[in-house]
Amino acid sequence: ERVRAELRAALPALLDELVGSPKGEYLDTAAAAEFIGLSIQYLECGRSKGRNPNVPPHIKVGRRVLYKRSDLVAFMEHRREREALR
Repeated sequence: ERVRAELRAALPALLDELVGSPKGEYLDTAAAAEFIGLSIQYLECGRSKGRNPNVPPHIKVGRRVLYKRSDLVAFMEHRREREALR
């Protein structure tokens, strides 16, 4: 129980470090939208539709929605390849 309490206390600071840093591995919705050049609303609407191939994968940590930087890059590469086939 003590370990759980310590983890709960440390988690917000760890998330702030991972998300808050420009070089952090995870980005919140606003930073992810800016990173890939799409609107926040596009990402939010896409998430609400469940498994949607037109939005990048995300994870939820509590109330926070996070996007892994490498997933965003892969998502953009996939879109680029798909556009090249048209």
